[in-house]
Amino acid sequence: MSNPVIETKPKRIHIIPLEDEAMHSAQMKCWCHPVETAFGLITHNAKDCREAKERAGLATYKGWVHIAEF
Repeated sequence: MSNPVIETKPKRIHIIPLEDEAMHSAQMKCWCHPVETAFGLITHNAKDCREAKERAGLATYKGWVHIAEF
């Protein structure tokens, strides 16, 4: 009997908004149409549009999480 292969390197790293108005899936086929950045990270778009507020220097008091996709 052979040993199962355990994949230790993730396919992608997703940056997903916490406490968003809708649930996200750590996959490229998420409803929010995530975008791959120059660094190979997959950035998801928040339904509450917090990115625009953060870029303007306003606090949203909501975080982001990094999720590995295997």
